[in-house]
Amino acid sequence: MVGGAAVGASAGVAGGAQLVATSSMAPGAASGSRSAAATGAALVASSSMAPGAAIGGSSGGTIPGVVTVPASRTAKFAANPRVAVFNTTRPASLTKGALDELWFVGDFTRDLADASTTAVSVVPVSAGVAVLEGPGLQGALGLVKLGSMSSGSASFTFRVTCANGEVFDRTILLTSVDDRLWVFGKDPDDQRFYAFDFAADLALSANTTLASVGTPIVVGVTALSVPSIQGSQVVMKFGGLSAGDAVNSCGLPVTFANGEKIYRSIYFTREDH
Repeated sequence: MVGGAAVGASAGVAGGAQLVATSSMAPGAASGSRSAAATGAALVASSSMAPGAAIGGSSGGTIPGVVTVPASRTAKFAANPRVAVFNTTRPASLTKGALDELWFVGDFTRDLADASTTAVSVVPVSAGVAVLEGPGLQGALGLVKLGSMSSGSASFTFRVTCANGEVFDRTILLTSVDDRLWVFGKDPDDQRFYAFDFAADLALSANTTLASVGTPIVVGVTALSVPSIQGSQVVMKFGGLSAGDAVNSCGLPVTFANGEKIYRSIYFTREDH
């Protein structure tokens, strides 16, 4: 893979080398029956937007400039590992947002070293998860871009053919990540800013940037602004709160400058002041 974002850093991966994955396969790279996207630049959409500029499809007002949001109202989303180091014959387990579109890596170093051979091709075997690009090979590594999961669990298998004629399967078991980790207390009368912080995922993707924000899915609370990209964060202003046991939340789809996409949510509970 060339000229793109790293798919994740792992001490168990080929000496910690940076893993690169974009929609362009390196010339001559082996791939499976599902080929990577046509050679071209990774998707980029308005990553140079001025601080505070309003984007997205929400029907609120525009945030006038850079807004300071305190830590108490900032959701710092942890990045889920995307590298499976196959040191045993058992499957590796990773978590994934159900709607995320991200690059994943399989490390076959031990299998290939034990047999004194190299990988020459790889094909996908998937169950319950969409294969968007690849898989392809980068030395002893397999790279694949995975999309939506059809249930709470899924799997993806790299079926690798070696130069010595051997064929082996190495599987990643995927579990849908819990998206209810960030819950904020809110007075129904408050109208305040909240931040979605994607710094961890951006760093895992070779320090890419936020490129665009899709239409927020707002339930219970009222969106008083459209989303605003501010560095590694997206800021929105919320008011109101539904009574009773209604779920008050905002789900936000974002696209990175390297073409990866993730969907994260924040939740609100009543807190009278």
